[in-house]
Amino acid sequence: MKDMQQAMLKTEKGGGANFLCLPKDPEWRSYSDSKASWIGRIFGVEYQIKDNSVYSTSFHDKEMPCSVCLITEKSTSLMVPGKVTCPTGWTKEYTGYLMSQAIGGNRQPSEYICVDENLDAVDGNKADNDQGNVYLVEGVCGSLKCPPYVGGRELTCVVCSK
Repeated sequence: MKDMQQAMLKTEKGGGANFLCLPKDPEWRSYSDSKASWIGRIFGVEYQIKDNSVYSTSFHDKEMPCSVCLITEKSTSLMVPGKVTCPTGWTKEYTGYLMSQAIGGNRQPSEYICVDENLDAVDGNKADNDQGNVYLVEGVCGSLKCPPYVGGRELTCVVCSK
C-alpha cells in the first residue's frame, strides 16, 4: 500500500510553483491530520543529476538543503541567468547553474533557481521520493536566439548584490 501511495504522489499535479525554505521546527495552529482531496501540497526537493557532467552524479536523488543568502549592508540581490559575472557596480555572491522542475511528464512549472556550483545535500538521506525535483536547465533554440545561446547547453547563473 505504501508503494502505491508513493507512486501516486510522484504523479500529482498542483501546489505552488516556487521553492520555499521551510523551518526545521514548524509551528501549528488549527489543523486536521486527514489527507484532503482538494488541497495544496508541499514536498521536499531532490536533485535529479544523472545525465550530465556539470555536477557530480553522487548528488542524484539526494535531498536539497535550504539555503538563504544573507547579505549584510546591502539591500538588493539579483539572480542573472546565463552569466557568471555581475553587472558593473554589483558584487558577486556566488555562481552556479540554473535549475528548475523538469518539462514533460506530470510535473508542473516551477521558478528558476540559481544553485551554487558547490552542491550540498541533506546528510544521510538518499530518499528517491521524486516528489519535488530540480534539474539543470538547457537552452532551446527558436524564440531563444542561437547564437548567442546554444541549444542543449546547461545555463550558468550568478547571484549579485548591491
